Amino acid sequence: MRIIFFLIFFLFCYAFLKSLTRSIFFGGGERRRVGKRRDREEERPLAYDELVKDPVCGVYIAKRDAIRLKYKGSILYFCSISCRDEFLKGNKG
Repeated sequence: MRIIFFLIFFLFCYAFLKSLTRSIFFGGGERRRVGKRRDREEERPLAYDELVKDPVCGVYIAKRDAIRLKYKGSILYFCSISCRDEFLKGNKG
Protein backbone atom coordinates (compact mmCIF):
# COMPACT_ATOMS: atom_id res chain seq x y z
CA MET A 1 0.00 0.00 0.00
CA ARG A 2 2.85 2.40 0.81
CA ILE A 3 4.49 1.73 -2.52
CA ILE A 4 1.31 2.57 -4.43
CA PHE A 5 0.87 5.78 -2.41
CA PHE A 6 4.48 6.87 -3.07
CA LEU A 7 4.14 5.99 -6.74
CA ILE A 8 1.00 8.11 -7.12
CA PHE A 9 2.60 10.94 -5.13
CA PHE A 10 5.73 10.76 -7.30
CA LEU A 11 3.70 10.85 -10.54
CA PHE A 12 1.69 13.82 -9.26
CA CYS A 13 4.86 15.73 -8.35
CA TYR A 14 6.43 14.86 -11.69
CA ALA A 15 3.41 16.13 -13.63
CA PHE A 16 3.27 19.31 -11.55
CA LEU A 17 6.97 20.08 -12.02
CA LYS A 18 6.77 19.32 -15.74
CA SER A 19 3.87 21.75 -16.26
CA LEU A 20 5.59 24.35 -14.09
CA THR A 21 8.83 24.21 -16.06
CA ARG A 22 6.91 24.28 -19.35
CA SER A 23 5.07 27.43 -18.31
CA ILE A 24 8.29 29.09 -17.13
CA PHE A 25 10.49 28.25 -20.10
CA PHE A 26 7.99 28.01 -22.97
CA GLY A 27 5.47 30.68 -22.04
CA GLY A 28 2.43 28.58 -21.29
CA GLY A 29 1.32 25.19 -20.14
CA GLU A 30 -0.40 24.28 -23.35
CA ARG A 31 0.84 21.34 -25.35
CA ARG A 32 1.88 21.82 -28.92
CA ARG A 33 0.81 19.35 -31.55
CA VAL A 34 3.29 17.96 -33.98
CA GLY A 35 3.19 20.07 -37.12
CA LYS A 36 0.92 22.70 -35.58
CA ARG A 37 2.88 25.66 -34.29
CA ARG A 38 1.28 28.65 -32.71
CA ASP A 39 3.96 31.03 -33.91
CA ARG A 40 4.47 29.56 -37.39
CA GLU A 41 3.22 32.68 -39.18
CA GLU A 42 5.57 34.91 -37.19
CA GLU A 43 8.63 32.89 -38.25
CA ARG A 44 7.86 32.51 -41.94
CA PRO A 45 8.30 35.48 -44.26
CA LEU A 46 5.10 36.95 -45.56
CA ALA A 47 3.95 35.42 -48.80
CA TYR A 48 1.88 38.48 -49.66
CA ASP A 49 4.45 41.23 -49.57
CA GLU A 50 3.56 44.53 -51.21
CA LEU A 51 4.05 44.22 -54.96
CA VAL A 52 5.43 46.98 -57.16
CA LYS A 53 5.60 47.21 -60.94
CA ASP A 54 8.88 47.59 -62.81
CA PRO A 55 8.46 50.64 -65.09
CA VAL A 56 10.68 49.15 -67.82
CA CYS A 57 9.51 45.57 -68.32
CA GLY A 58 6.21 45.68 -66.41
CA VAL A 59 7.01 42.76 -64.10
CA TYR A 60 5.53 42.81 -60.58
CA ILE A 61 8.06 42.13 -57.82
CA ALA A 62 8.04 42.13 -54.04
CA LYS A 63 8.94 45.57 -52.74
CA ARG A 64 11.46 44.14 -50.30
CA ASP A 65 13.36 42.39 -53.12
CA ALA A 66 13.24 45.22 -55.66
CA ILE A 67 16.13 47.45 -56.67
CA ARG A 68 15.33 51.02 -55.65
CA LEU A 69 16.13 54.23 -57.48
CA LYS A 70 15.29 57.71 -56.28
CA TYR A 71 14.35 59.66 -59.41
CA LYS A 72 12.94 63.22 -59.42
CA GLY A 73 11.70 63.01 -55.84
CA SER A 74 10.01 59.62 -56.09
CA ILE A 75 11.25 56.09 -55.56
CA LEU A 76 11.10 53.67 -58.48
CA TYR A 77 11.41 49.91 -58.11
CA PHE A 78 13.09 47.60 -60.63
CA CYS A 79 13.30 43.83 -60.96
CA SER A 80 16.97 43.87 -62.02
CA ILE A 81 19.97 46.11 -62.43
CA SER A 82 19.70 45.87 -66.21
CA CYS A 83 16.14 47.28 -66.09
CA ARG A 84 17.33 50.09 -63.86
CA ASP A 85 20.23 50.87 -66.23
CA GLU A 86 17.91 50.79 -69.25
CA PHE A 87 15.57 53.23 -67.51
CA LEU A 88 18.45 55.59 -66.72
CA LYS A 89 19.77 55.34 -70.29
CA GLY A 90 16.37 56.20 -71.76
CA ASN A 91 15.72 59.14 -69.42
CA LYS A 92 19.03 60.99 -69.57
CA GLY A 93 17.88 63.78 -71.86
